[in-house]
Amino acid sequence: MNKVASRYKNAIDFDDIESIKMQTLWRCIDK
Repeated sequence: MNKVASRYKNAIDFDDIESIKMQTLWRCIDK
């Protein structure tokens, strides 16, 4: 159970990090 949960969490974290990077990039471009 923990292995599956951590694997799922890692995938979510990676997606979140990529989304945050893109949002930050667009904010910098807008300003």
